[in-house]
Amino acid sequence: MKNVPTFRCVSCKGTTTLIGKREYDDTIQCDKCGTILRLTISDGEVTNVSLRKIEFKIPGRLPKSLRGVLNDAVRCFEVDVHSATFILARVFTEGLLKTAGMTGGSLKEKIDAAHRARLISDLSYHAANASRLTGNMGAHDPEQLANLRSSDCRRVLELVRDLAEDMIRSGRSPGKKSSTSAKASQGLRNHA
Repeated sequence: MKNVPTFRCVSCKGTTTLIGKREYDDTIQCDKCGTILRLTISDGEVTNVSLRKIEFKIPGRLPKSLRGVLNDAVRCFEVDVHSATFILARVFTEGLLKTAGMTGGSLKEKIDAAHRARLISDLSYHAANASRLTGNMGAHDPEQLANLRSSDCRRVLELVRDLAEDMIRSGRSPGKKSSTSAKASQGLRNHA
């Protein structure tokens, strides 16, 4: 057969051949393992096989509950439910700060306290506030939400992921500053 598209599942590595498909851009279920994949075929050639609409690596050293919230935010993004994506990104940010020992008060107060304690960098401070504000918008301001694009939503997801990576990787956790900081640092590291 001439130019028959074949793809390899990114989950089980099994190979599937699609007869009669020259153009395709949608999801497909792997007939070997059942994983739902995003598949793109252009002019009879497989050009993309991925688990998601976006390439998005979730930090592995997060508590399982936070990984779940971020996964849910990405799933909402995948089906263009932007308000839920923004709200879940905000929930993730708050959970991340709580895990790091920032408790009590509003999310803004937690972000400010984390920044003062040098738990988060200046850039991460702004990322956390972007998550807070878009989460509020997702919950309370449908008119503003309607003006946002998918790229805005993706940017917020990337910002909160970068916030988590910064907190884990940078060593600016409050663990080196105070006993509250030690709990915060330990909280993130224990979930590796």
